[in-house]
Amino acid sequence: MGIGIRDRGVSARTDETGTAMQIIEKLARVICKGCEDDPDAPGDARGNEYRWQDYSEIATEVFATMLTWNYEETDNGQKKIT
Repeated sequence: MGIGIRDRGVSARTDETGTAMQIIEKLARVICKGCEDDPDAPGDARGNEYRWQDYSEIATEVFATMLTWNYEETDNGQKKIT
């Protein structure tokens, strides 16, 4: 993968939703599908095995940005971005 979470100076916890790398893979797959590409097709860039890996740098940036968001709990127990 291109830019790593550590390269961005961001730390990520592992919790029940998965590790940072698993989350980045899921984001990359969603972005890939949004661009009407097949995530499991052969990669196009830099010799990546799968097409979703071509989107890993932007997925890493999205994830790093999401980690900087602040959340607050609402009166009904849900969380919102502040």
